[in-house]
Amino acid sequence: SLKQLFLLESSRSIAGSLLNGIQNPLIEYTYLQVYQCIEYLFRLNNCFTISEEHDISLNTAMDIVLAHEFKSSESENLFQVLRKYATQSYLEVIVDISPMSASDENDIYQKATAYIYKLRCNIAHLRYKQDDTSNVSWTRCVNALVDVVLSIYQKCDSKIISVCTDQNAWLPFSMGG
Repeated sequence: SLKQLFLLESSRSIAGSLLNGIQNPLIEYTYLQVYQCIEYLFRLNNCFTISEEHDISLNTAMDIVLAHEFKSSESENLFQVLRKYATQSYLEVIVDISPMSASDENDIYQKATAYIYKLRCNIAHLRYKQDDTSNVSWTRCVNALVDVVLSIYQKCDSKIISVCTDQNAWLPFSMGG
């Protein structure tokens, strides 16, 4: 899955995060780096939504997104990206890994969002009496999250390429030093 992700043109935007993640010996850090690949899509998702709802170009929609800061929480942005673009079977793997009880959430997208975000917060923020993550199967979580990210980027590939190209978000490749 990681190799397939690297081969997508749109992964150019997230290649640094992926490389940092796989080169680091701390699996929790790898999880955060892979999570950042979804986080990268929060503004882009707003752009895609505005473009679709108002029948305007992606470039114009991104100009609107960049000019106005939308006030959605990180967990709400995560939920929106997962609900709109992630492959459900990959989210089911995340939910299966999760120790959350069946009654915590009913919707697969809510369950996956809750667990992905909970792990992210437990790694990124040290809080008194926070959940112990020593029993988390980090390798399974990272692999499942990579599959989720791949499914999202496969669905959004052409849109990401379009926005990043039109907005000059990517530096040109150079051959040499």
